[in-house]
Amino acid sequence: MSTTALDSTYGAWFISLLLETILYGMGILQTWNYFAARATDPRAVQATVAVVFFLETVQVIFFSISSYSRLVTDVGMWIEGRIPYNFLLQHVVHFCSVVNLADLRL
Repeated sequence: MSTTALDSTYGAWFISLLLETILYGMGILQTWNYFAARATDPRAVQATVAVVFFLETVQVIFFSISSYSRLVTDVGMWIEGRIPYNFLLQHVVHFCSVVNLADLRL
């Protein structure tokens, strides 16, 4: 089995998967608590919280898919220069969830 420069990153990748899953669980709890305690907030604020929660959910899904393909399905067969679609989509969704929409001046 040939080794690539990416083989040394599998441990960090797995640790980041565990941390992201834990933090996502905390985000679910915070979202639940927000909607339970702040039912009188304006609909725009509630919609913003719901959209961010949805985007983070999609990001965790794509991160899990890309982690599974990298660590289980294609272990040791990562082709240099080929980036899977789920890896790219994960980063696009993450970017959309952290961008402050007020800064876009739409």
